[in-house]
Amino acid sequence: MSGKECMILLVTFAAGAGAGWLAKSDAPTADPRATKAAERNPAARPGREASAQAKAARHWMDRIETSGVREVAKEVPPGDFKALVEGLMATVWGGMSDKQLEQLVVLIADWAGKDLDGALAWARGLENPKQREVGLVSIAMKVAETDPKAAFEIYAELDEVTTDTGNYLSEMMQTLYNDAAKQSVEAMLNLAARTPRNGTSGSMGVYIDYPAGFDFRALVDGLVKTTELGGNHELYKPFSPGDPFGAWALRDADAAFGYIVDQTSAGQHLRWSGMPYTLGKKWGSLEADRWMGAKLAALSADEQRGLLAESDLTHSTGTLRKYIMNMPTEEAATEFRLLYLDTTKNGMLAHGLEILNDVTDVQERVAIVERLRDVKNDFGLRPALNNWGIPADRIDQIIKTVSQPATK
Repeated sequence: MSGKECMILLVTFAAGAGAGWLAKSDAPTADPRATKAAERNPAARPGREASAQAKAARHWMDRIETSGVREVAKEVPPGDFKALVEGLMATVWGGMSDKQLEQLVVLIADWAGKDLDGALAWARGLENPKQREVGLVSIAMKVAETDPKAAFEIYAELDEVTTDTGNYLSEMMQTLYNDAAKQSVEAMLNLAARTPRNGTSGSMGVYIDYPAGFDFRALVDGLVKTTELGGNHELYKPFSPGDPFGAWALRDADAAFGYIVDQTSAGQHLRWSGMPYTLGKKWGSLEADRWMGAKLAALSADEQRGLLAESDLTHSTGTLRKYIMNMPTEEAATEFRLLYLDTTKNGMLAHGLEILNDVTDVQERVAIVERLRDVKNDFGLRPALNNWGIPADRIDQIIKTVSQPATK
């Protein structure tokens, strides 16, 4: 065979092979229909599917960095959300910035808008509590745009919230609480009871436009049992009616204050210190301070002691000092200062002594302090007396005096 003939044969052979002209092999071949069916079945190609999802997630994550999450979320197709969100979650758990939280909330909410059932099924199936929380809160936020009641049902699936996501649901809770107030006290208390516990350091007081004739006594009775209003930190909620005592006082200040005195005298702790501030917005702060000073001065010693022991009134010494300065007589102010010091004498006396800052005469301060008895720890007292310029031997005498047991 000549070289030219050999070349023609090789070219012809190669062309025939490329066109499928080769003789059929004895080895078995795959059924073309089965091959096409396998290509249509994701389970038959998990590696390829996972690779495609990861590639899509990486694409959208890169876009978020350059274009922002709110713009990109509009473009993400429903089928890419799961991989994208899980991709972002994989980069943040252990620690999550406000920016990362916002990205997740925006994406999950947009996913819920396009595929609510798919987003809900995914969120409910998450094993990580924080991830599940962010997922359900984000979905509830989206659903709340059209159906606040349905959104709350999703939110109520959580036992506790540990991420500061309150801003995302504030409008929903505002709507629900105001609707409930128009229905009944029971509706409000049911909403409060079903709201998840708060595992964060922040909470929101919901402004409520209470209808005429509203039963505030029944409301606060119930809130003491269902929220942190009664001082039970286990009942701390991310949302609760804002300053119910203040709202009550705007309608009937004497009734609200009388309830507080009765309850604290009976040993029930109450969080009510926002009430004077609410009154001050209506009456003016000076008038509200004078009212509080007169009310506190008019109480019996036992009622004053109960109020100081069982409320958050003592959390701000500066605020309490304003009320004392506005008491009708100096004698009433002196007796209240002494009583306050007596409640702080063992454990918080250093803090309690601030109540005397408005007594300008040092000897008058000392006279009040010397009336204390049964002070078991002079921590804070000795440095304070020294700062007031009291001689060391006189300080020793004062400490000896206040350490004596109380006489009945």
